[in-house]
Amino acid sequence: TQKKHREDSKAHIMSEDNKKRQREEEEAVVAESEPAAKVAKKATEVFVIDVHLHDFPDVKRSFDAPLSSSFEDLATALLDSVNYPTGEIYSFHLDDKPFGKDPFAIFAKAVGKAPSVDIVNLSQKLKKGKAFTLTYDYGDPTNFRLNVSETKEVEEEQKDVRLVKKEGEAPAREIPEFPDEEFEDVDDDDEDDEGAVYGEEDDDDKEYDDEDDGDDDDQDDDEDD
Repeated sequence: TQKKHREDSKAHIMSEDNKKRQREEEEAVVAESEPAAKVAKKATEVFVIDVHLHDFPDVKRSFDAPLSSSFEDLATALLDSVNYPTGEIYSFHLDDKPFGKDPFAIFAKAVGKAPSVDIVNLSQKLKKGKAFTLTYDYGDPTNFRLNVSETKEVEEEQKDVRLVKKEGEAPAREIPEFPDEEFEDVDDDDEDDEGAVYGEEDDDDKEYDDEDDGDDDDQDDDEDD
């Protein structure tokens, strides 16, 4: 009986040790994962940005944009979604007015003005409810109206601005075309004409002018007689 009691006590102690060791292992795993979870949580906080084309309200886009994204990242994603070239000049206007005042504007690098879209993060200027405008192509401007509808967290890590909703097709940008004949090489006759315009006379013209001068001299002599 005593032997059996000792065996039962030993088994109980071992069982308690195993449970304690298991709890410690589980706590260690949780402790190690907490910092990573916090980093992932911060990296996946995004702005939900709704967009519509000013003159075409049925053309709509919606993006999930990480707070660490730049305004250049947002512009690239937006212009790609409507198939517009990203090389044109553009600017964001935080006063929500096309061609708004400079203190409220952020410019494409091609504009050559500060602040530039590549150095300003969304988190520096935006918050829930913020409305602003993107004016694209100063020569033939198109205005996009943007609004931060909410801030949320996404489950997976996200570093790029993602298109999450698309409605309507944006009108195609018209690229001017020039007739081929406008760029044809100038023929010989045109080159002769151009020379005359710039004061380069050919031999026939000079000979004709000399004859005219001779006739004028004869006429002057007749008048003197």
